[in-house]
Amino acid sequence: MQIKMAADPFEPYQYINEGGDVCGLDYEIVKLAFSKVNHQVSVDIMDWPSLEKLVLEGALSGGFQVQPNAQRAKLFLFSDLLRNAVTEIISMDAGLLLDSCQGIADNCYSLGVMKGYSYGDIIDSLDAECKNAFSTHEDLLFALRDGEIDFAVIDRGVRVCLSKKLGIDGIHAYCHLDFIRPLHVIFNNNRADICEDFNKGLEIIRSTGEYENLLDKYLV
Repeated sequence: MQIKMAADPFEPYQYINEGGDVCGLDYEIVKLAFSKVNHQVSVDIMDWPSLEKLVLEGALSGGFQVQPNAQRAKLFLFSDLLRNAVTEIISMDAGLLLDSCQGIADNCYSLGVMKGYSYGDIIDSLDAECKNAFSTHEDLLFALRDGEIDFAVIDRGVRVCLSKKLGIDGIHAYCHLDFIRPLHVIFNNNRADICEDFNKGLEIIRSTGEYENLLDKYLV
């Protein structure tokens, strides 16, 4: 069966390379898991609002990678855990002391976030006045480098990948404030069959060690 999926651009997890091909860790996990249950998958890279709309309409069978929340749980079927993401609080000034994420708002610091992203209660519950939203991770890191914001919240893999590509050195990560975000694949509510098949394929690649090999390829 040919399955149509999509994901929003999020290097190194899913993105279009210089040759115009889709690649990345989560793309390879999804593709490999489906191959184990005899499904072929095509993946388009698009913005989240478009992805969400097309999955809801059934034009796409599903999308990835998505953090569950109460609203999304009503709209989509969620796969078993795809991957745990490590999210960091970072700054260019290691001298800024921070005991908790709430300290950002309490001390009137500014925090850079991605527009339209849900990070979970730890970040989402912070006062909106302390947040500056950016359309791309590149813009987020440039704003941090240029002193437009005091802190930024970002996925560790994205930060490592982009800081090298953009030549931004001296980023300080507040490791004691790291938090884990569980990420899943979502499916249209009428495609429980495909969701079940994906979960079976995911279990297979975990049992064979192929899943860990992909993590090592992209994140080590």
